[in-house]
Amino acid sequence: MVRNIKNFEYIPVEYVVKKFEHLYTQKEIIARLKKLAQLKIIAKHPSMEAYRITFLGLDCLALKILVTQNIIKAIGDIIGIGKESEVYQGLSENNDVVAIKFYKIGKRSFKNVAKYRGYYSDNLAESSWLRRSILAGRREKEVLTLLNNNNISGVPKIYGGALHCVVMEFIEGIRLNEVSELQDPSNIFNQIIEIVKCAYKDVGIIHGDLSEYNIMITRRDDEELAYIIDWPQYVSSASPLAQQLLKRDILNIVKFFRKRFRLNIDAEEVYKHIIGA
Repeated sequence: MVRNIKNFEYIPVEYVVKKFEHLYTQKEIIARLKKLAQLKIIAKHPSMEAYRITFLGLDCLALKILVTQNIIKAIGDIIGIGKESEVYQGLSENNDVVAIKFYKIGKRSFKNVAKYRGYYSDNLAESSWLRRSILAGRREKEVLTLLNNNNISGVPKIYGGALHCVVMEFIEGIRLNEVSELQDPSNIFNQIIEIVKCAYKDVGIIHGDLSEYNIMITRRDDEELAYIIDWPQYVSSASPLAQQLLKRDILNIVKFFRKRFRLNIDAEEVYKHIIGA
């Protein structure tokens, strides 16, 4: 069903029967479809003999792929719920603690906002939220791989991904918006700007939606470290919107540090520093 999301929202029963008639009888196929619907892994069309995969079904399929590819071997408790994703703790094949992120775009009160996300092209305007979620997962996997391959520090290590799911380094810490005190606010601000600069100069990538909500602060060996997360809305530095989005990213962070930590920062000077002007 996932392979046919692009062509169908609901897959006609006769199509499913034809696909699997070499393995099962028609009666067995229909019985299996009904059982999967009872388990909410697929959903039946209200008026036609057709089914679509649900987010739960997509989750199950993604996890099967990740286990088969030896990317993860266990999934644990949920550790975060956002407007467009759910994040669980898990274990990689070599016992690293990882974050398993499932994009769930449109599942909650995000449908109107999602229409304006930069990573949805016009030809996706009428597509399903499942497709949008798969696209977001694919983009985050691609950009993290690119950043990792260029040794950009301050971004999560990528372990792999499947469909709408991304497996990455688990960062134990809290989001910047929840931080009331820092040992050295200037140092954290400079770390963030250095990540932005390296991504821009060395990789040609702009986050595109940077704010205090997608920056994690963690502590390692009594040192506070900043990580930038949530990259699926990234844009290339060659994009016509690149400089506008880079300036917006910078301004968002500058405003936060001015207000929360009373830092005297000039956003225009920070922008010049990043682009090397």
